[in-house]
Amino acid sequence: MWLVGLALALGLPSLLSPYVSLVMIASLCVACLVMRINPVIIGLGLVFCCQLARVLALAHQVWAPGSQLVVNHPIQLISVQQRQGQAYGIAKFVSGPLSGRFQLSWSWTRWQPKTSEIWQVPLKLRAFDPGPAARDLSFHYLANQWVARARLGSGRLERLANSNLPTRIQSRWRDSLAQASQAGQWLGKGMLLGEKPDWGQINQAALEQSGLGHLFSPSGLHLAMAVNLIALGAPRWGQWRGGSMHASRWTTPAVAWVVWVLPLKLPIIRSFIAYLLWRGNRGAHRFDWSSLYLATLCLTLIFWPAAGGQSSTFLSFGAVGWILLVARTRVSGWRKSVSVLLGLSALGALMGLGGGVMSPVSNGLWVPLLAALGAPALVWGLLTEYWWAWSLFADLLNAYLLWIPHYSLSQWQAAGLFAVAAALLWPALIPVTLLALVTQLRTPTDGLWLYSVGAGQAMRIQWRGQSWLMDLGPARPGQLGAAGWELLPDLRREGIRTLTGVVAGHGDADHAGGLPAIQARLPIQNLIAGEPDRTGGRGCHRGQSWSHQGLAIRILWGGPPLQKNAASCVIEVRVDDHRIWILGDSPKTEQWAMARIHQPMPSLDMLVAAHHGARDGFSQGLASIQRPAHVVFSQAKSGRWAHPAPEIERAWQNLGSNTYRLGDTGTLFVDLAQTNLVPKARYQTSPWTRLAGKIANSNYAKHVVFGEGP
Repeated sequence: MWLVGLALALGLPSLLSPYVSLVMIASLCVACLVMRINPVIIGLGLVFCCQLARVLALAHQVWAPGSQLVVNHPIQLISVQQRQGQAYGIAKFVSGPLSGRFQLSWSWTRWQPKTSEIWQVPLKLRAFDPGPAARDLSFHYLANQWVARARLGSGRLERLANSNLPTRIQSRWRDSLAQASQAGQWLGKGMLLGEKPDWGQINQAALEQSGLGHLFSPSGLHLAMAVNLIALGAPRWGQWRGGSMHASRWTTPAVAWVVWVLPLKLPIIRSFIAYLLWRGNRGAHRFDWSSLYLATLCLTLIFWPAAGGQSSTFLSFGAVGWILLVARTRVSGWRKSVSVLLGLSALGALMGLGGGVMSPVSNGLWVPLLAALGAPALVWGLLTEYWWAWSLFADLLNAYLLWIPHYSLSQWQAAGLFAVAAALLWPALIPVTLLALVTQLRTPTDGLWLYSVGAGQAMRIQWRGQSWLMDLGPARPGQLGAAGWELLPDLRREGIRTLTGVVAGHGDADHAGGLPAIQARLPIQNLIAGEPDRTGGRGCHRGQSWSHQGLAIRILWGGPPLQKNAASCVIEVRVDDHRIWILGDSPKTEQWAMARIHQPMPSLDMLVAAHHGARDGFSQGLASIQRPAHVVFSQAKSGRWAHPAPEIERAWQNLGSNTYRLGDTGTLFVDLAQTNLVPKARYQTSPWTRLAGKIANSNYAKHVVFGEGP
């Protein structure tokens, strides 16, 4: 039992608000003064205090939003990717006052480095600005000691050291893999080199549904090695209950070699911790399988105090915990197997991840195949440069990915499926299961969502079974962008399978960048765009309208194509007597042309400001006529464009409008059925961010430069 308490003491500080944690500590101190407390509880309280202090120390290492630092220190590249002239990578500081890793972007035409090279380069470092909803992202940065994101600055680029031997070996592997099939190159480069394949959104969507994305990264090779090692030295199943455990004499040096050659990432170290505990338990009865599981969790939280705030930790330990729990029940084998599959399918959706219902089946099939067939074929190809066996394996995997059914669970469906899995083990839960299955029939919530997607715009209207998207957020070519961390999870959580319509204001990446990702995953009945030559679909023009059970969507203006911002669609959303206008990137000249046609100008309940609050999209004369109760700026917190312009926001406020910055408030929700339309923040600001003083009094109109390098 003490291991359960220790796991809670180590994990709760990253789950609870720091203020709640301090109240708990104060309550324990008071209890110690007025009554006798078990010494074990006092010890766990001390562990809780230490863990809280460690997480607080990590939180204070994150820079304040809007801060920028110009440096010129030696750095070493860890990874490099290049798409359409834009390069991205991960680097770390080799020397200087800063330490840690950072995300780096630059123009490939200016700098073409190789991994593991050491360079002296000018950098513009900026803080990570995860939104209020991105708790996982914040704790990911804390757990992995990220310093900042960076862009290459102007100045001299000097190479200090060439690539090391492992990098030269990788270059040879890359040349050799060119002889494999296309799928073989994708899979091989991902596993050996960590290069993410640029293979289009359809393949990427299939990969998400299968839950096999980890195979197309170095963790795929890691997993194949781990499975082979387990097969080499695995004990009999009954020995996991605490009996004598014996392993081959080759197991320990093999594990030591694997850990030495692999990147020290959390899943690898977690597995290594579990192996060390199992090895230490060999020939003794210190741990049964449950104690081994809890001890691994505790040690992981000790080494990575911020890991408790990541959903990936919950998913991995939750999956193993569920398997262990099912194995201890006294039911038939087929019921255990079905319960494991259903429970694991539901677990990812409950944790907010996007795996499909086939994910456990896919992993159960292809992970052993990769270990038994794929890994030997890959090694054979590297040694002999005969790639037909590896190409055959990769082509079969690619065919499976394209065949796999496309269906993700909603949160309610996942809860129902998990209840069925539990009822298979404990029949007394059947009434609860029936109740949970009934809740699957729940329809998506009606309303308007204004998503916080950084330097871009995305909105969703849900009304009586219909789903509309107004813009789709920013994304680089071939990437998910904001659609991957804001739009798609929300659609999946609500159980939305088809989009009634999508209106892409115009073709720029900040409005239509997420369109390919959405098209590959959800059928779209109507696609309307301000620049159809850039996005596809039909062009938007004045007079288009759609209505459904009291909701009316109307295009007020659509400029001529090929005019970028001037081609933006202006949209009116009307429910009963409520009006909401979405101006896109429409310049004020286009807005005046629209105003001359739509006379008299109606009063508005809400307006989404033109061009994210830039000066070219605002007219004092029009604003004084519209006088909306609420004005929303779809902007990025401390973004490079410094939207909205301070005088534009003040002008709206002087007219009596309430203003909202999505980069500050996070995603907003508007209940369209209410008498008064009032935007409400969907997420609360992270208490860890508030405690560190990172958000209060931020100035989004300028960047604070607080230091310069040599």
